[in-house]
Amino acid sequence: MTTVDSCGRSGGLVSLWDPTTFSCSEVIKHRYFLCVYGELIPSGTRMNLVNVYVPSDATAQKNLSTELLALRNSRQGLWAFMGDFNDVRQSDERLNSEYVAANADAFNDFILSDALQEYDMGGAKFTYISDRGDKLSKQDRFLFSFNGPGDLALATKLRWLKSKIKEWIVVEQRREERALTEAELSLRMDCKQYMLEFDKQRQSDTRQKSRVRWAVKGDKNTSFFFHSVVNALFKLKLIQRGVHWR
Repeated sequence: MTTVDSCGRSGGLVSLWDPTTFSCSEVIKHRYFLCVYGELIPSGTRMNLVNVYVPSDATAQKNLSTELLALRNSRQGLWAFMGDFNDVRQSDERLNSEYVAANADAFNDFILSDALQEYDMGGAKFTYISDRGDKLSKQDRFLFSFNGPGDLALATKLRWLKSKIKEWIVVEQRREERALTEAELSLRMDCKQYMLEFDKQRQSDTRQKSRVRWAVKGDKNTSFFFHSVVNALFKLKLIQRGVHWR
């Protein structure tokens, strides 16, 4: 068992596991998440279990999403994000409470950008009920990232990238017609940042593949060069002895 202490009346996380099923090797603690890294027993599959408590503030949510994506990209293995995400994905997941489309879009962007799949927990439709019982919402979820077929993950990321490009095009068209609102300017900056991050990742992948090719072909070229030098020296030695090389 491992914990993150609460801050005032908010937060506080507890993660427990069965040691006969999961072997923990590392724990990463954050005010808003608790990551437990280890291996499933007996398969040895690497697993990252992230218990989250997302704050209600939109800016804090955005910063946390960035940190979670960075955490996700820093490790291999299967991933599970679970807990209170403090937001919904669509309007029918709230009843008698405010639905903010921009917040839902940001939440869906986080899920798509990381190629996560939501697990249907079943049971009641809503996971949060106010003290008075008049406001309901679905804020608790299980999101998984499986190391399945590469085409599936690629298709998910490309679908997310396509949606970002469409949003950027719409904003750019509006910019030619009128002054953009603060929300549109923020969306434009977000889209540009997404494109820059995607291009940075693509360049990193290209460099990595180049290193792999060099490691493989470079050794062959080195071997070829070595044998060429040996043959040349051998040929020269035979010529010096008066033997013609054909």
